[in-house]
Amino acid sequence: MSDESNEPKSESLDADEIAQVAEEVHTQAEQAATPSENPPEQAKVAPTVRAFNFRQSVILTDQDNRILRSRQNDFIAYFSAKLSAFFRMEFTAEIQQFASVQYSNFLTTIPSATHITLFSCNPLPGLGILEMSPRIAISIADRLLGGKGVPTNSERSLTDIEIGLVDDVILIILDEWCQIWKSEIEAKPSVVGHEKSAEYLQTASKDSNLYVLTLDIKFGGAIEPMQLAVPFGMLESIIKKIQLSHAKVSTKSSSAKATARITPAHSQIQVPVTAQWPGIDLSIREVAGFRVGDIIEMPASVLQETRLLLNGSPKFSGVVGFEGDSVAIQIVHKTTS
Repeated sequence: MSDESNEPKSESLDADEIAQVAEEVHTQAEQAATPSENPPEQAKVAPTVRAFNFRQSVILTDQDNRILRSRQNDFIAYFSAKLSAFFRMEFTAEIQQFASVQYSNFLTTIPSATHITLFSCNPLPGLGILEMSPRIAISIADRLLGGKGVPTNSERSLTDIEIGLVDDVILIILDEWCQIWKSEIEAKPSVVGHEKSAEYLQTASKDSNLYVLTLDIKFGGAIEPMQLAVPFGMLESIIKKIQLSHAKVSTKSSSAKATARITPAHSQIQVPVTAQWPGIDLSIREVAGFRVGDIIEMPASVLQETRLLLNGSPKFSGVVGFEGDSVAIQIVHKTTS
């Protein structure tokens, strides 16, 4: 037998089998590349990431917002009256909006040509912005120079002299704004700088919040807008004090309601009050032998065990004694049952 007969015969694939294997591999590759119509439940749930602004650390209630708006109304009334007397002509302001606005959104509301005053209120942190129309600012300067304060139609920037004059009026306005918080803090305003547009303003980060008071100023026959914006951080300590005072007032109100349950009408209601000692046991024979003038002996301890009944219900226990010429009961403790 030759050696070739002992070697194992190699298995080989014909053309049809090779084509079938190639088709199976191609099908598997397509299935792997194609997403499943029914993916696992975990694949459907994707984690979402949301930005959170940590700068606004105080949450305002509706009551807080009402108080803030009420104080802004007081501020408008005070500085309008003060400036009317200062100019010796009518100066009025009407509130259009008081809201919390993001800094980047606030900048978009400032006109390209305007008069911006940057201010601080020591010791409050941050810088505030007071923006007014150049027309009303020029009218103010004209009135302070002895003119009639009639607004001009020309859109021009203020001169250095006009800016100095307008700053005096702005300080009056800001001083009245600080006065509305005097119950929480004593603040003093000061002018820090000026700008002609909001293009280069960088008093706060873009995502920080501002409280913006938008007013319509009527002066010299014209009505022009004015905006007063302060960062949230400037009012944060004041708001916390307002919230704390609210909590104290609420506690006092609760106590007042509890004590207010007793009204003057209750003084007309009579409640029977009875003092009672613990009873003693006697036989029927002893009770049958009672006569007028008999003396019944009782243990001395009953004086320490006197019960006070209100309308027949035991409410207190105490000790019997004498107060002057009267018998008195000293209440020791309240009866629990």
